[in-house]
Amino acid sequence: MELTSDQKYRLKNRDLINERARERHAEQRDEINTKRRIRWDERKLIDGLVGKAHQCPKCDKFFSKSYLATHLEYCGSDAKPEPVEKVACPICDKLVCKTYLQKHVLRKHPL
Repeated sequence: MELTSDQKYRLKNRDLINERARERHAEQRDEINTKRRIRWDERKLIDGLVGKAHQCPKCDKFFSKSYLATHLEYCGSDAKPEPVEKVACPICDKLVCKTYLQKHVLRKHPL
């Protein structure tokens, strides 16, 4: 069965509309992905939420108020956080933090 000229026009027009919609969707997706790639501190600046982000006076990065004190302990110095003591799980031999061992056993190896 052969298509009429009107049917051919409609099919061609539909294909054009679908192609434009795909292009718009791709552009929107790229815009969203670009926004996601922006670092946390830059996002805070863009959104005008600088009041909620606290800037480190040594390195000019932004942090939450609760983390800024921790960051300042190590910023610009050779100090490293104390290593966490790890122990092997008695069931699966996986290394976990000593303080987390009991939770690990309850969550990963329930009876």
